[in-house]
Amino acid sequence: MSSIIERLGSLSGRLRSRREESGASSGRALALSARYGTIVFLVVLVVVFTVLCEIRLGDQRFLSGNNLTLLLRQSAVLAILASGLTIALILGEFDLSIAAALTLGGGIFALFLSGQYIITWPRIPFTDIGGGAMFPVGWQDSFLFAFLAAALFGAIVGLINGVVVSYFGVSAFIGTLGLAGIVEGYLIRLTDGRSVALPKHVTDTAQGTLLGWKAPDDWSWKISLGGRSFQIDLGGLSLPIIAVTAAVILFGISFFLRQTEAGRRMDAVGGNAEASRLAGINVKRYRLAAFVLCAVIATIAGVVRSE
Repeated sequence: MSSIIERLGSLSGRLRSRREESGASSGRALALSARYGTIVFLVVLVVVFTVLCEIRLGDQRFLSGNNLTLLLRQSAVLAILASGLTIALILGEFDLSIAAALTLGGGIFALFLSGQYIITWPRIPFTDIGGGAMFPVGWQDSFLFAFLAAALFGAIVGLINGVVVSYFGVSAFIGTLGLAGIVEGYLIRLTDGRSVALPKHVTDTAQGTLLGWKAPDDWSWKISLGGRSFQIDLGGLSLPIIAVTAAVILFGISFFLRQTEAGRRMDAVGGNAEASRLAGINVKRYRLAAFVLCAVIATIAGVVRSE
């Protein structure tokens, strides 16, 4: 009888250890998929589109230098916009005004550069006091001033969102959606619903590539797979300035969220706001900061898109 009990105990221990090992391996698999799943899925998409392009068209037009350059250029704005929204999402909030902030940033930037927007002193009623330019006009139509002004308008939008949601308790869905309509109406009032052209030297610079580099025409390889030959021609590949800008912004946000105390506290607030509050973290302040950062980054995306 005792031997049977010992055998049953040994069998139970082996089963328990196997379950623990299986749970540990499943946990590692989930952690790896959560960390690298997006990159793996992106690689799978590239492979699928490459193969389909070769099969359907008989010619490789997806993995070509010109097409990849176009993809980098078109994805830059969305990458910047998504990186800003990520900050709000980490705290468990959502910002539906980012599209309006993007449009506002591009509009304000273009208005200042074209000289159609001048910040003036308020005029005192019934007097001739005030009304002049607050800053020299030569400053206000410069690239740096226009960029800072667009970022400032974005900070104001984010500040309003943060105060309404964090301090007045309004749902982020309702508050940010309502402000989006106000921002769009304000921009229509500024531009009269018309597009604003940027100076040619600005657009030429934005459409340029990093250091003027361009891949030589001999960057071409032939790969055999499954009895078929795939031609990959990367001649003409370049790094657009706006794509490099997006990469720098993404790296900066990643560094902020992972390596700084403020970023780690934002992550803690998103994980458990009540526990963070009991630990001494000012939850409302960090939510406010997240909305401000989200809106400022959205206006920067608008500046990049306008170029």
